[in-house]
Amino acid sequence: MKRIKFLLGSFCLSLMVCAVNVNALTVTENYTLTEDLTETVIVSGSNVTINLNNHNIKVAANGALRVDNGANVTVTGEGTIESTNNNGVVVSNGSTFTLKSGNIKSVEFGVLVANDSTFTMDGGVITTSDNCGVGGNGSDTNDYKNYTININGGTINGNIQSSGYVSCGIYHPNKGTVNFNGGTINSSNGAGIVQRAGTLNITGGTINTAGSSTGRVGDSRVVVTASAIVVDKEANYPEVATLKTTISNDAVLNGAAGSIETIGEGINIELTGGLYTEEPAEEQIKEGYSAYKVLAGENEDMYVVVEDSALENTVSDGMVSEADLNAADVNLIKEAIEGKYDLISFYEVSLLTVTPAGDIVDFVEEASEKVNVTLGLPQELPSLKNGFSRKYYVIRVHNGEVTIIKDVTVNSDNTISFKSDKFSTYAIAYEDTKNETTSKETTSKETTSTANPKTGDNIILNFVIFILSLTGLTIELIYFNKRRVN
Repeated sequence: MKRIKFLLGSFCLSLMVCAVNVNALTVTENYTLTEDLTETVIVSGSNVTINLNNHNIKVAANGALRVDNGANVTVTGEGTIESTNNNGVVVSNGSTFTLKSGNIKSVEFGVLVANDSTFTMDGGVITTSDNCGVGGNGSDTNDYKNYTININGGTINGNIQSSGYVSCGIYHPNKGTVNFNGGTINSSNGAGIVQRAGTLNITGGTINTAGSSTGRVGDSRVVVTASAIVVDKEANYPEVATLKTTISNDAVLNGAAGSIETIGEGINIELTGGLYTEEPAEEQIKEGYSAYKVLAGENEDMYVVVEDSALENTVSDGMVSEADLNAADVNLIKEAIEGKYDLISFYEVSLLTVTPAGDIVDFVEEASEKVNVTLGLPQELPSLKNGFSRKYYVIRVHNGEVTIIKDVTVNSDNTISFKSDKFSTYAIAYEDTKNETTSKETTSKETTSTANPKTGDNIILNFVIFILSLTGLTIELIYFNKRRVN
């Protein structure tokens, strides 16, 4: 990035083996701070955990913490690692650095990741005053290639002061992999992630950018905007041929200048998920997926990319007052039931197309098949007189046409269910009818018969007739309609 190649070049080829004009503390085993430090902490080849323990490491040198020569360092606890000169943490030569908590502050890079090294951020906060939060270097030497950056949580804040430049959350200019799986990037006046080579996988988290300035990032003359991500081939960095970008799942790209800016031809971007501030280009969306505008909910007016077969229909209803409805629809309902039924409640019923995450992307006025609809009855209903039965009816108004639905099921939870394929204004009415009583009188006559006695005994055969009563079982089948939306 800006000036970084020249600054690092002054160290010599290895970022960590050169002498530096600062006091240094070498750590070879687990270390807990008991006071603030004003010297660079160096871990070379050791596997250690550094617990900040509510203390700070603050130096005026390039690199407050250096992780080198295959070292494995994990930082825990609260406190701050800060360089007022340049880079906060430098990770190089096949080393691994994991940030669990705490703060990293610096001027240029919060964390600079070099050759064959890995940085994982699970928590904490990284803030830079004049460049990017996390990144690599684009130089064409093995001292900077094949890094891995995993962001799983925490917050990265990028800011800018230098004229002609813009801020950046993550800078990805070389052969390597950046996985943004969670957490938040805030870029105060610039881009969220700038990629000029390697693989970028965005699977979650949120990227926020602000400001309207345009400017350079790194030592390239290419001008970028305050987009959530910028994929740049025009800068033509040495490893540009390795460039590949994928965005999936529930990543949120909230860019002041848009979600995705591409600079150059033949850029390989594949979208199978994510939320965007503007509709993504069709050629970036994988086959079998589509972009939809979110019509309601937390992500209203953003665009979501989702697999077409994953979309589902669901019924949404709400009891409303007569005053909340179109007067013409109310009059049609009242005219249809006048003298027949008593009106008790009104509803607005919608069939919604939703994503697996619950984003509403379409309101369906008419469905291809009837779906099950359940409406709650008012808590207080007119009492039912003894000897009477009550029948409920659903009255639907759709495009000026009134339909009375008589096939209604009353449920034990004070709801009623029915099926419908049109969704607009509904009402519930009822009719109370007197039960019919049928009494049957049966007259039995006793007949006496006299006959001459016979020599044998009389045999009287009594036939008992059994009446079998068959009780039928009624099974109600309820199904949830799922429709593929193209």
